Amino acid sequence: MGANLVRRLMRDGHRCVGYARTESTVQQLAGEGMVGAASLADLVAKLDRPRVVWLMVPAAAVQPTLDQLVGLLDPDDVVIDGGNSYYRDDIARAEQLATHQIHKVSMVGRTESRARADGVTVRIVEYDIGKAMVRRVGYTGRANLVVDAGRRALLGATCVDSDVADLQHSATIAVNAEVPLDRLWHAVPPFPTVSEFWLRLLEQYGL
Repeated sequence: MGANLVRRLMRDGHRCVGYARTESTVQQLAGEGMVGAASLADLVAKLDRPRVVWLMVPAAAVQPTLDQLVGLLDPDDVVIDGGNSYYRDDIARAEQLATHQIHKVSMVGRTESRARADGVTVRIVEYDIGKAMVRRVGYTGRANLVVDAGRRALLGATCVDSDVADLQHSATIAVNAEVPLDRLWHAVPPFPTVSEFWLRLLEQYGL
């Protein structure tokens, strides 16, 4: 799974540095153009700042891997968790990274490029969710929705920064149930809560 992701990123022109516990996997991808790393510390050292680290490991390996990375990364680096983590674990990990000023990306469903490759006509909606959040003063973060323009249904959602795991949980339900946007609009509480970000994103779409 991680190997194919690296191949797609390199095909799109991105420089990738990769590490895996299986040395042969690293060697194979290095032969295809990836910069190989011998350890997590080596991987971090070879990445340009601000670093973006994309974890593609089994769910059980996410926490020990993250614990190692926290001591290696710097403020404003970014971690993407592709380990299919349970959302309550994700909340705790986002808080862990936030204390070190490390940003976290949470994602569910299809990306824009994947949806277009599947032949779907998409619309992208983005919003600074810091404007809608009531968690604390000075909160920052962004959200991105991938919408099937023909069916007006949610295909994917990405949230960036801490305290978004519960929002991503609700997005997981909406994406997997293919909830129409008109129905989603009426499912959001109309009073100020963290779910206000849904209303703002749907307003950006034009509802």
